[in-house]
Amino acid sequence: MEKVAILSLLWTKADAVVSFMTHTPSEVLYAKPGVDVWSAAENVQHLIQSAQPFIRVLGRPASYFVEKWGQASYTSRSYEVMVRIYQEALGGGVQAPSAFVPILEGNDTEELIKTFTSTYKELERVFLAWSESDLENCLIPHPLLGSITLKEMMLFTVYHTAHHLQIMQSRGELVMFG
Repeated sequence: MEKVAILSLLWTKADAVVSFMTHTPSEVLYAKPGVDVWSAAENVQHLIQSAQPFIRVLGRPASYFVEKWGQASYTSRSYEVMVRIYQEALGGGVQAPSAFVPILEGNDTEELIKTFTSTYKELERVFLAWSESDLENCLIPHPLLGSITLKEMMLFTVYHTAHHLQIMQSRGELVMFG
């Protein structure tokens, strides 16, 4: 899958997150179904926190990746394969590293939507600056998936967005309907 198609898929998921937030009452968005259970809004904050380090590192040149983590010796795996790998990893009961645990201050939905959207626009901008070959060749460490290509990291980001949207939708239903 080429980067334009990946970004199209990313925006399909991101737009669905924004739509969910826009059409969900604030008391549902910020409700925590359990003590250690993230609210829908906290899931959005987690998506922002997860994208930000990727954005920062994509601002570095390809040589940085090659020097630090080497070059890929394989072709990037497909979206479907990345989804399966992530789902298998989640089956082990992993939790987000502390740097990615959301901490929300207040309950300003408009501001959260604005931050989410601007974060994903910046991700798109820096991702588009990369050549297809560098996205395939450069590796990056993922805390759960190990060493993956930059293209695979973006495919993961697409699915990660969809995964958390599903969580938000189910948590919203739990809050609304018990």
